[in-house]
Amino acid sequence: CRAVAQAGAYSDGEERLLPVLSPTVQLTRTLPFSLHGRETGEWRIDSLFPLSAQPLSLTVETTARPLWYVLGALPSLAGTPRIISATEWGNRYYALALAQALAKQHPEICQWLNAFPAEADTLARLKEALLTDLTPWWQAGQAEAQRIRSLRGLFDEETAAAHRYTALDQLRSLQLSDGSWSWYRGMKGHASITVEVATLLARVEQLAGSDPSAHAMLASACRWLQGEAARQVSRMKQREAKDHVQCEPTEWQLRYLYLRALLGLKPDADARYLMTRAVPLRHRLTLYGKALAVRVLQQADQKDRAAEVLQSLREYTVSTPEMGSYFDSPRAEWSGAAYRIPTQCAAIEAFEAAGDTLMSQAMRLWLLQAKRTQQWETPLATADAVWNLLRHRPLAQGDALDYTISQQGHPVANSSKVHVSLPASLGYVRQVYQVETQDTAQWLRQAGRVPT
Repeated sequence: CRAVAQAGAYSDGEERLLPVLSPTVQLTRTLPFSLHGRETGEWRIDSLFPLSAQPLSLTVETTARPLWYVLGALPSLAGTPRIISATEWGNRYYALALAQALAKQHPEICQWLNAFPAEADTLARLKEALLTDLTPWWQAGQAEAQRIRSLRGLFDEETAAAHRYTALDQLRSLQLSDGSWSWYRGMKGHASITVEVATLLARVEQLAGSDPSAHAMLASACRWLQGEAARQVSRMKQREAKDHVQCEPTEWQLRYLYLRALLGLKPDADARYLMTRAVPLRHRLTLYGKALAVRVLQQADQKDRAAEVLQSLREYTVSTPEMGSYFDSPRAEWSGAAYRIPTQCAAIEAFEAAGDTLMSQAMRLWLLQAKRTQQWETPLATADAVWNLLRHRPLAQGDALDYTISQQGHPVANSSKVHVSLPASLGYVRQVYQVETQDTAQWLRQAGRVPT
């Protein structure tokens, strides 16, 4: 594009490249699938390709290990240093501590990240191809660059350690003198915020080891929570004596009992009182509350009572071969945490505590199927999901899944020729194939190598 201005014998102008954008819109169609153990399956994929569309490409993405989902979720969970609330700093510390633990147990992840082509070089090549930030190729390049940059920051030992200590300092400054945390600085201590942050710290201790500073904050928070629970139980007893009714435990109280079970603490008098109310009044609890009650009763060695609540929980489950087991009920209600995800995660722990491995695996399958973007619905839901995935055989070694793409009964591509740059422990493969319209692939055949 050339523009020239002229007056008399003088003229001036500019010449610039003018990108001409296509009127078409990039469309992505997906076909999710899953395998159990050493199953083999076939899926028809030609329906993914519109006959009139050009150009076409097929991306095959498989993972045999939930560790890859954890890696993809950690950058979103860590957030940015501009956060201000206690829960956000708790999530950031949680993500950074887990990333450091994974880096020590899986050094090959750090090696892969350091060997990955620089994102600046990738975007420079896109610039040379005269692509602007309006094109999907440029946007995809930026997204990939940001993803690698975020992961590299999390798994860099010095950078992550500095951010981790900053998160601990911020949590310490936000914790009030009585041990509680508030919604934001300057506000009164809040029971739900305190139990949420304390649960994150307790889970980090189990997955990544104890930090003296974090443990001191956790102990102080537990003392405040114990006092708050005693005050609430006292009010419940007064109401029961006055109105001649039984009060069911609130979800906050059940989360407090869950925290005690997570830390291996024996039930005190107030905890025993709340547990005696949870079983006969289980019909008033949400599914999330029932799952927490099962976990608490199992840890307190009250297996018969736990079985009663667990049966009530099981009656709400729905199962399909593709999606696994999940809750399709308004009693898995929406909350500030997220719809379904916290309930699903709590139920996984409940069935595991009761020894029902098949049900917990089926529910974990639904949790994996729910991960279709960069994170689950909310940071709290992501933290719950990461906790459940890392607790379940997180570091088992294994090969990626085999697959074959065929057209009219003849193989046209397979996984044996795919170069996998990711560590083998992730069991992750992502390969892009260019597809000709007149020669569209029809079938994807997938075979599992290792038990899931």
